[in-house]
Amino acid sequence: MGRLRSFINFISTLIAFFGLMFVMFVAFVAFQRATHAELIRFGSAVFGMVLLLAAGVIATRHIKKMLERRRPCAHGVRSGKEGGCQNCFKEEQQRRADVEAREAKRVREQETKKRAETLRASELNKLRKMWLSRSETYFEMEPQQFELSLAAGCPSLRSPAPSD
Repeated sequence: MGRLRSFINFISTLIAFFGLMFVMFVAFVAFQRATHAELIRFGSAVFGMVLLLAAGVIATRHIKKMLERRRPCAHGVRSGKEGGCQNCFKEEQQRRADVEAREAKRVREQETKKRAETLRASELNKLRKMWLSRSETYFEMEPQQFELSLAAGCPSLRSPAPSD
């Protein structure tokens, strides 16, 4: 199929090139010694040639699409990818189902992560409030812990830890 497609491309390019060259040559010759009636006929002929050339280009595109649709699938069925092969159809459905399942799993994981982060933050706040609600805990803290507990919930800068 690849050779046929390449050959069709080559032929359509040649037809377009030589068609354009022919139109230019005929126009050059005709305009040198033409009467008014001949120029009108020539204009009609040029219009017809351009129309045929455009139709050829459009037909070539449609032929390429048709050949692509009729190309056999991996299972050897003609037009298999267009719904002619049940195996290809089942494989495509399975592939789509796998993609949807992966996407659903990814969404569930993101939601679970988000809920876990929210729960973690709320539990940390609850534990921090319970621990800091008793005044005895402040006396049991190291200096750095004491400073952190005072700065909790406040966007202030901490002082560097003392080296003594």
